[in-house]
Amino acid sequence: MATSAVALGKVEVSNRKGEKLPLGWSVGTDGLPTDDAKAAVESSTTGKGGLMPLGGLEENSGYKGYGLAMLVEVLGGVLGDASFGRKIRTWQSPLLSREGGANEKDDGGANLGQAFIAIDPGVFMPGFPSRMDDFIDQMHGLPSADGLPQVMVPGEPELNARKEQEREGIRLHDSLIDNLNQVSEECGIPRIRCHA
Repeated sequence: MATSAVALGKVEVSNRKGEKLPLGWSVGTDGLPTDDAKAAVESSTTGKGGLMPLGGLEENSGYKGYGLAMLVEVLGGVLGDASFGRKIRTWQSPLLSREGGANEKDDGGANLGQAFIAIDPGVFMPGFPSRMDDFIDQMHGLPSADGLPQVMVPGEPELNARKEQEREGIRLHDSLIDNLNQVSEECGIPRIRCHA
């Protein structure tokens, strides 16, 4: 899960589709919020700007997402003896850190850290599975706004999308198909086949 307001991949998809971004997803190279997807991709991949934290703008509690992002950085980077902050390589330039020099260990690798925390709920609360089922049932029982689908819990939208894709196939935007076909031609491999 990204601790940014949105994952960079969603910004890249909006850029490919030529769509505007919601304000609060990204800042441009000038450090100001932008709805320009191309500027957002550029700022995120050059290290001069980037994605906003969970919550987005300050008036939407973005500072709370900033705090969560720092905690993740401490656990995975500082504590994990990996690159952290501006020492992490930029997304599309593996040898350059956001500070403009070689990455911290200068070996061409990303030097990204990981933090894994395992909790045995049974140690804290016997009967956890049934209590968790009850909680999920409560969330599913909440009334949804008119015209909107049932309230879901994390993971359900992705599970539902996967089931739909297994039934109907994966839908790709025309601009992505064009891009994939261009890469196919450059690599000398067959173009993508689409089914209507």
